[in-house]
Amino acid sequence: MAAYRHECEEVILVLSGSGTCTVGGETFSFGPDSTLVLESDTVHQIVNTSDEEMKLVAALGMAPVRVKTGDGEPLPVPWQAPAA
Repeated sequence: MAAYRHECEEVILVLSGSGTCTVGGETFSFGPDSTLVLESDTVHQIVNTSDEEMKLVAALGMAPVRVKTGDGEPLPVPWQAPAA
């Protein structure tokens, strides 16, 4: 997924896999059993850099969450897709 932002804090628990997280232009690595805390309205991107499937749980501080690209354009997410 491309870099994105939203107007609430996000906490991500990494259950398996490893990768990189870029926040505000700085990139760091993480592995399983990591917790990522992302502040409101910060541009961020998570990338799986391993051969293992990445499993994570994300909790967001509000609902509904409106997600935007790093440039501020609306970014549709799966749970906002119209019903088939």
